[in-house]
Amino acid sequence: MRKAFEMVERDGGGHLVGRIYPGTSINFEAFSVPESWAQLVSGAESGLARLTEEDFETFVVGEQSEQVAILKRQGDLTHAHVLIDGYFDGWPSENTQPLQVSASNADHPRDPNPWQPITDAVDLKHLGKLAEELGECTSAVSRCIIQGVDEREPMTKKLNREWLEDEIADVLASIELVIDHFKLNSMKIIERAEKKERFLQQWHAQA
Repeated sequence: MRKAFEMVERDGGGHLVGRIYPGTSINFEAFSVPESWAQLVSGAESGLARLTEEDFETFVVGEQSEQVAILKRQGDLTHAHVLIDGYFDGWPSENTQPLQVSASNADHPRDPNPWQPITDAVDLKHLGKLAEELGECTSAVSRCIIQGVDEREPMTKKLNREWLEDEIADVLASIELVIDHFKLNSMKIIERAEKKERFLQQWHAQA
């Protein structure tokens, strides 16, 4: 489990979200799972040990759809899934039993985290425009699903294909600006995108 927790730490930082480790890095040499969660460790490590290196990373920090696909393919990862969620959430409480896998998050609401929204105007413009472009791209995708890629939008009479092309271009432009403005790791993004593309090619082939 230590390797999985370290991967969560590098990917986004469970300590930044959880209440147990607010804003501080974890000393994994001295780290241990809280007692009320410890009974899940053996089964979790057994399941994780059977994963390939690529599937391990995908299962720990990948998209939910990818994680679900791996869960369906290998049925002994339930305990690992619960522990990873528990770590990321900062372990809801030392005195609280781990969430049952069948329970939804709505059945176990979390305490609110003291996050504060950003206020920098330029940061807001970059992220706000990206969110806007993503929303418009979603609308174009939805229209293509409803009508077909080669039909026309009823009001503007514009080909759905052209609308989709335009909105994808706008999203890509905003993504590049956000990467540049926030100095994001472009190589990491490219590597993850390539890995995601390989996974989705296999997923689409199963249709």
